Amino acid sequence: MDIKRDVTIKSWDGTWTYHPKVIVTPESAEDLVEILTDEVRFPAPVRPAGSMHSTARMNGDDGGTMVDMTKMNRILHFTEDTVTVEAGATYIVVSDALKNRGLQFHVTTEIGNVTLGAIATAATKDSSFPGGFGQVSSYVTAVRLVTPQGTLREINERDNPEEMQIIRSSYGLMGVVYEVTIRVRPTTALSVRHYSLSLDNFRRYYPIYKARGFAVMYYIFPYVKRVLVELRKDNPETKPTSRYRWVYRNRFWRKYGPAVTLWIERMTSNRKLRAYAETRYRCNLPSVGYAIARDVEALLSYSWEGATLSIDPASTGGAEWEEFLHHYNEFCSEWRGVPLFNQTPFLTREQARRAFGVRLQQFAARRKAADPKNRMLDSYFRELLS
Repeated sequence: MDIKRDVTIKSWDGTWTYHPKVIVTPESAEDLVEILTDEVRFPAPVRPAGSMHSTARMNGDDGGTMVDMTKMNRILHFTEDTVTVEAGATYIVVSDALKNRGLQFHVTTEIGNVTLGAIATAATKDSSFPGGFGQVSSYVTAVRLVTPQGTLREINERDNPEEMQIIRSSYGLMGVVYEVTIRVRPTTALSVRHYSLSLDNFRRYYPIYKARGFAVMYYIFPYVKRVLVELRKDNPETKPTSRYRWVYRNRFWRKYGPAVTLWIERMTSNRKLRAYAETRYRCNLPSVGYAIARDVEALLSYSWEGATLSIDPASTGGAEWEEFLHHYNEFCSEWRGVPLFNQTPFLTREQARRAFGVRLQQFAARRKAADPKNRMLDSYFRELLS
């Protein structure tokens, strides 16, 4: 395994900077056992990392050990309704391999470079199809991991249903997952419709969309009080084909949309036109949202109590953006919003308690029992779980 010491590494967008004492890239389960049992060479906290796409600072503390899982990326085997891969394999690579076999994931997440190890243990969001979930980890049926004590374990939903419920939202605190088995299904064509609605009409038509069996995604334009709705439905009678319109859609969201908003900001010198008088800031991209079904497959599911609508503000960043997120967290918490530990930066202990209640206490107790020496507990989760 490759070992580097006293390095500096940034998250994918440069928001967070980490200074681990050691960054180690294992290539086998035996490497992971060595990492977790040798407390001198690999100081705590030991935190796994994949593509580091999390917007919260959850990949470890300065002076600890960061475990880069990206070299453990093999696709191991397929069945008619599952695929088993190493934890460092990325969603898009596995998706392409499934496509060649006429299969696909149940949830096609927007973030293609996310690793399967992260997906199996952390929260994700996408619109739920009828009878399904929006959280990808809910389709994970088994994992293999190395415990904080360096023991190899296999956990599956048939023999260990309660443990699987915890693992699906464990965020790498119960051990380092190195192998994931997840449900898949036959490739099916997708029918997509788009409608531009006022907020009032969105509220009026949303129950109708759900009753008709659509999975619902939407873009919110709060300053003009409109919603662009994307309705999705399986279309099994049509042969699946690739369409360039998806390439253009994704490229606009990822590249052209942010570029246009940055150009407008540079060309608009009058701050009264660019921001609000009270806060001196406004988001320069539409918010993104999904309709997500009730999900109790993960203990810290954000839709545990019932079906929910997500609202994710978006922006090209800046200092004011981070200040806005602090206020946004407070606003959502006051209205009983539920955060995602890996996607809600600047989350406070009280906000986490308010959202998850006794489930947070249950998870904290199970984590403590699994890792009494706090080998894998970093300051981010120590604050939220204390």
